Amino acid sequence: MTSIAAERHGLWFALLVTLTVALDWRYPGFWEGWGLALLLIMVVVTGVPHGAMDLYLGLHTLKLRQSSRMLGFLLGYGGLALALILAWWWWSGAMLGLFLALSVVHFGDSDSLGGEGPLGWPEHLARGLCPVVLPLGLHPEASAALLAVLAPPAVASALVSLAGSLWIPTLLVCLVAVLARLWSDERAALWLSLELGALSILFGVLPPLAAFALYFGLLHSTRHLLKVNGISRSGRPLRQTLLITGVTLLAGCLGYLLLREQDPGAALLRVVFIGLAALTVPHMLLIHLARRRRVLV
Repeated sequence: MTSIAAERHGLWFALLVTLTVALDWRYPGFWEGWGLALLLIMVVVTGVPHGAMDLYLGLHTLKLRQSSRMLGFLLGYGGLALALILAWWWWSGAMLGLFLALSVVHFGDSDSLGGEGPLGWPEHLARGLCPVVLPLGLHPEASAALLAVLAPPAVASALVSLAGSLWIPTLLVCLVAVLARLWSDERAALWLSLELGALSILFGVLPPLAAFALYFGLLHSTRHLLKVNGISRSGRPLRQTLLITGVTLLAGCLGYLLLREQDPGAALLRVVFIGLAALTVPHMLLIHLARRRRVLV
């Protein structure tokens, strides 16, 4: 993903955040009833496809040319995800805490465009903390209600309280990240401040579920799609996602049917977030390996 493409993506994201915040200002409470629907749309349109590109990324990174090795990769990937789903069944509180911690690492690693080293790590930390800490810390009641669907209420309240003590330090980390980037590249600092500012406004103004849906669909997932598709200019990675996307969505539908006797909204939240949590670990491991082998930047 070139710097020009990244800047265009960041600009579009900031413009869309401005539009959504303007709608909320013009029509107070506009996004209150749209959070779950918006999340489902974003998961289907960009969320699942961005994970489905792990097939192409895995084949490209591991250089798997034999069918048996490809099958082994898919079985290992899917087996790890299934094991995490089962772990959530028995230890939901611990798994929720682990999921949020891993999300900080993953979002910071995947969304960052600043590279490694002393000047890059503040950006990684800022980008990772914003999507996790700000919605929980700035909207504690709504966030606690959402997390209570995924884990015991006591655990949900403890995590929200922790985020409440971290949102001001998170904004300070964002400031440090911009200043660190300004030290080496004024243009990069400008675009970083634009994106971090848009994220802060998004999570500060909109309800947490709607804000996360927009971030996850329009920034995180879309950026990963652009990065991986940039490996091959033929469009092949996008075409290879169709089968995996279909299988993943089918698995999600089956999961929802198993939970259909519960509250429909709660069942959908469990399917989406537990599914994301289960896929995050193999997804993170693959991206880490791809970065080490210089397949992704």
